[in-house]
Amino acid sequence: KLTEELLEQDKTAAAALEERKAGEELYKAEKASLQDTIQAVGQAITILTSTKKDTDTGLVQAKSQVRSLLALIGFSINTKQRQTMQAFVEDKPRPELEAAGDRKVHVKGYAFKSDSVIELLKELSLKFQDE
Repeated sequence: KLTEELLEQDKTAAAALEERKAGEELYKAEKASLQDTIQAVGQAITILTSTKKDTDTGLVQAKSQVRSLLALIGFSINTKQRQTMQAFVEDKPRPELEAAGDRKVHVKGYAFKSDSVIELLKELSLKFQDE
């Protein structure tokens, strides 16, 4: 009877060890995913911040980075956060030019509008670091 109990305990210990290994692998995968997400958020913040100075290529690159980030974390954020990011990456058609010859009068100077997205990304970065 003692031998049977010892065999049963060995089986239980082996099963627990396998379960623990599976849990460890899942933890490592989740940790790597979060680290990649934190890095992607950091890159998006850097790119968005740099668009304040160089809007020619920076805005296109920033939209691309935020679009990729949105695909990566889309299910980890709430609806309002997702809508803010989607509004930023949305390509809006340019209005038709109606005035000929006096373009300078009708063109407004560029106003940086990505601050809300940058702040949102900073909040998300902190959230993912806490996780």
